[in-house]
Amino acid sequence: MTAYHTILVDTDGSDRSYRVIDHAAELARASHARLLILCARHDIDAHTLGPDLDRLGPDAYQLRGT
Repeated sequence: MTAYHTILVDTDGSDRSYRVIDHAAELARASHARLLILCARHDIDAHTLGPDLDRLGPDAYQLRGT
């Protein structure tokens, strides 16, 4: 198997994208790679994310950029 160091997956929140994330997570686990999940949106704010920001904790800074 090819040795991956980092796997980057984008998501749009659809069911299909979550299946892709699951597959990427399995691949990352098998190759001991870091998994990065990207969701780029221009209209995202703290109110939209709500409790998800609380679950992310300090990582939310990287996601929001502020």
